[in-house]
Amino acid sequence: MIDAETKTCDAAFFLDLIAHSPARKLSLDEKMAIIESCQAAAISQFENLIELSPLSHIKNLGFKLVEDVAMENVPVFALCHSAEKKLTLNAKMIEKVEQRLQNFAKRDEKWAVNIKIVVLWHELFHMLEENDPTIYTRNAWIEKKFFNRVKKVPLECASEIGAIYFSKIATNLPFNPRVFELLA
Repeated sequence: MIDAETKTCDAAFFLDLIAHSPARKLSLDEKMAIIESCQAAAISQFENLIELSPLSHIKNLGFKLVEDVAMENVPVFALCHSAEKKLTLNAKMIEKVEQRLQNFAKRDEKWAVNIKIVVLWHELFHMLEENDPTIYTRNAWIEKKFFNRVKKVPLECASEIGAIYFSKIATNLPFNPRVFELLA
């Protein structure tokens, strides 16, 4: 089942994120435009990086890296605390996925992935977003009707789409990083 997911195109994974957001009722063309804008933002941020070590960038942004073993019941790989300048990695979840990847890598080289590095690139994108007030993924809004009034609603899934795509291009993964969620 997981091998089959590696053949799923990025757009399908990103459409799934949009399906669980306020943008779920947009047309397919509008959803695809959001995805393309998020991917363009990720590419632009990646092209602006000189050094190819996510940890170096994270430290240069003033963030402290903490590996927490008590987060095992939290269903995320990491939590970025911008105000505290702290990035907390879910050590148990990462270790669990690392072990599964090692087993898969024995059968297929595409699984020879350092999940921790993928997570660091993902979180770095969120940090870069905080430093760039013009980035699309932080400025994606849609108009929704509430009780006959039009209200602008932030499209929070844009940030995740950007971060996921950023980690994919930074690590040169042959499949979408959301596949790792299935291993957690």
